[in-house]
Amino acid sequence: MEYTGQDNRRARTRRFQKHSRRLFVLTRRCILKQISLYKRPMNPDQMEEIKRHFGVVAESLRSDLRQIAEGHATIRHELQDLRGEFRNEFKEMRALMRLSFS
Repeated sequence: MEYTGQDNRRARTRRFQKHSRRLFVLTRRCILKQISLYKRPMNPDQMEEIKRHFGVVAESLRSDLRQIAEGHATIRHELQDLRGEFRNEFKEMRALMRLSFS
């Protein structure tokens, strides 16, 4: 019996469907497990620990944003200085060209 291209496609389709069903089932189990973790009531100690953790994360993000803002301000200042230098050099160049062509 000789296999045709259509038979190969069917076999690949069946394998894909089998794997996708398996992946769906595993994903569903994982999601349901995660949801069940959140269904349990938390005691006050766990809530305070989570609050502290998010406080630390928020403070870390604030400091990172502050550093980015400072770096941005520094770069802007340097660019303004460079623009001023270029502007002055172009003025000098124009003056020299006017002088040489007049």
